[in-house]
Amino acid sequence: MIDLVRDLLVALCTIFWGTVAVVLFPIARQGSAVMFVARNWVAWMLACCGIEVEADGLENLRGPVVILSNHQSVFDIAALVHSLPLE
Repeated sequence: MIDLVRDLLVALCTIFWGTVAVVLFPIARQGSAVMFVARNWVAWMLACCGIEVEADGLENLRGPVVILSNHQSVFDIAALVHSLPLE
């Protein structure tokens, strides 16, 4: 039952933020609008799934960087979007 509720919440988050994206992107195509929707969608999904993301060493990111993920779970990309100081 808990899995069903979680899956429903994730689906509702995706529908909500997907609708926001469809409405917002033709109007505001800047990277900040994209990141606003992506960060909020990911934050809601992580919260629905009860996942906390902790990032260490962000102060060491200077200049251009390449970020790689080893895809140990389906939440790798979500954790990166949630925690990295991207704009």
